[in-house]
Amino acid sequence: MSSAVTLSSVKKAQTLNDDPDIYGTFAEIGAGQEVVRHFFRAGHASNTIAKTISAYDMSFSDEIYGKSKRYVSKERLLQMLDHEYQLVDERLQKNCPEKKFFAFANTVATGSRDSSGHAWMGIRYQLTSDGPANDIIIHIQLNDRLRLQKQEVLGIIGVNLMYAAVHHADDLNAFIVSLIDNVSRNSVEIDYINFKGKSFNTVCNTKANLQLVNEKLTSAVLFNEDGQCLQASDYLFNKSVLVQRGTFRPITKTNIDILSRAQTQLKNEGQETQPLMEISLDKNLPDKERIQDTVRRVKTLTALKLPILVSRHSLYSDIKAFLRRCSNNPINMVIGANTLEPLFDESYYENTPGGILEALGKTFDKNTQILVFPYKTNDICMTTKSFFPKENITGLYSYLKANKHIVDILDCDDVQASMLSTAVREMLAAKNPDWKKLVPAEVVNLIEENQWFT
Repeated sequence: MSSAVTLSSVKKAQTLNDDPDIYGTFAEIGAGQEVVRHFFRAGHASNTIAKTISAYDMSFSDEIYGKSKRYVSKERLLQMLDHEYQLVDERLQKNCPEKKFFAFANTVATGSRDSSGHAWMGIRYQLTSDGPANDIIIHIQLNDRLRLQKQEVLGIIGVNLMYAAVHHADDLNAFIVSLIDNVSRNSVEIDYINFKGKSFNTVCNTKANLQLVNEKLTSAVLFNEDGQCLQASDYLFNKSVLVQRGTFRPITKTNIDILSRAQTQLKNEGQETQPLMEISLDKNLPDKERIQDTVRRVKTLTALKLPILVSRHSLYSDIKAFLRRCSNNPINMVIGANTLEPLFDESYYENTPGGILEALGKTFDKNTQILVFPYKTNDICMTTKSFFPKENITGLYSYLKANKHIVDILDCDDVQASMLSTAVREMLAAKNPDWKKLVPAEVVNLIEENQWFT
């Protein structure tokens, strides 16, 4: 599929219009009728389009679809799909039983000049004329500066979604990749996708969303404590976040202790936080194994009821920028003291134009803090007080400490030697049963049942 010629938006719309079997409606709110416009311009639109609607006024929209807390939301999109597909089914089924019906909808906020917009977009449709209705829903970040640019991108993505739903429903990878055909990757992010319906019983939504990250359609996706993928800004909106980065291959009791103590310290300071475990796809693995490895880690973390952010970010400044896009409340990042050395290593920022100064400047604002958990072995105990960066970095490090951007996690005298995931994997490889003492019981069960991380 990847070697196939990419069809233009016009050609995709023409192909769909020339398909005698598909028929339905388009409902678009917030950015014009940018998707259906492509089908009208392609010709033979009457073969495909039964109705178009754009209920801009909130009163009209509420009267048609019902009230909603937010107008650009998954909730509103589902209301639109429910209403429009019901009308298609009621009004057309008897007269056109051979057709495969659909309802396409989007609800959009284009944003102001120089600010990003976003959209919820989806299709409810039949894959066979007598088959059940199925849903495909995506969330889009529109990154262009100008409103007209955002509208143009939105229209192209809509055509891509329609075409993929009809022609790539049985090929997840081709489906995902084709969503940004004819669009610059800088213009858009697709950070959520969900397949639902009997025709998609074999589709794993976890893998589908991880594929968005793997194919660089987005920088990160979020899974809640039950393993359900959610749009990150919706989940983290107005929350104070406590994020812990790691491979968690597998998560250890030390990782849990770090998170728990950081959360307790922040709570004692009057801050209720949303914990968030952050992991990255392993670039050293082939694509298929990379996705499967990440699925395993997601399952072990959600077994502990921990939400996860899976990202492509390598720098803490990038993680902070992503989280700040989701919430204006405090962002707390907890690290082991052994991470201080790479954090203040200038070579780590060689690809950042302003080097370490730019990276750390972007990492810390007045509402961002790093909490440092002591790193202990049989020989050392490292904290912020016992870490000494290179002489030319000392002033920067001292400034961040003095202004409480970097703080120790207190009352850790009882902390035992830090146990890392690598030690667990070494024990697993050596068939040393002592690994079970280092890992939470829920995760032990998953590892033993599935022979993971061996």
